[in-house]
Amino acid sequence: TTENPSFEINNALLSRCRVFVLKELSSEDILVLLKRAITDDRGFGKEKIDISNEDLEVIANFANAIKSSWNNRNDKSENSKKINAAIEGLTPELENLLNDNEEVAEPATKQIEEIRKEFEEILEQLKVKLVVLVDDLDRCLPETAISTLEAMRLLFSTKL
Repeated sequence: TTENPSFEINNALLSRCRVFVLKELSSEDILVLLKRAITDDRGFGKEKIDISNEDLEVIANFANAIKSSWNNRNDKSENSKKINAAIEGLTPELENLLNDNEEVAEPATKQIEEIRKEFEEILEQLKVKLVVLVDDLDRCLPETAISTLEAMRLLFSTKL
């Protein structure tokens, strides 16, 4: 839910739930995630990717600019400036790196399946059942509500 669960969910249900507060990621948070993804064996650690901190910062800033533009969709001129500035930060080497790896990249379906498996394993280890409560979809455009639910279904569809 996007609301405070203490007020939106009855106490009997709330007492049986774990509440996770999801906070917005900054460019620094995204940079930490990128570094972890290229060094951890569960990510690309086995690939021994050689990329500079400068290039990682460019990617993090680009991701943050896109995220900010999504969060502030009404301010199109400011969003355009931020995204254009982030695109200019992409170095030719980084563009080549992205283009060179297109042929060897795993299909998205395989990547999603691997994420699902890891997610299932985590839930099994914690011995918990995930219940996702979605609130305020009635305030969204129908296309947005459907795409949100579809994305959740694809990511969270695990064994019952």
